[in-house]
Amino acid sequence: MIDLAELERMEKASRDLFESGSLTDISSITMIGGDTPMQKLESLSAQLKNLYCFRVGNTPVMISFKENGPTLEESVTRYFTGLKQGVQI
Repeated sequence: MIDLAELERMEKASRDLFESGSLTDISSITMIGGDTPMQKLESLSAQLKNLYCFRVGNTPVMISFKENGPTLEESVTRYFTGLKQGVQI
């Protein structure tokens, strides 16, 4: 089960995983199972091994969040609003 402690463990392990180059390719995931959002998250986590650090083809990806920063929703909204207005972010 994914809880806050598990997410914190993944976040701390992501730097070592990223630097070692042993990342799971998200392109290899063919199906995310589960009926609820939590079940789907757990299915994705089981396949990726770490939600904070993975590959997309040959491109390594490491996700991080700024403490007290904007939420993901706010960031995505700002990004698409900027695109609509012709502003490169």
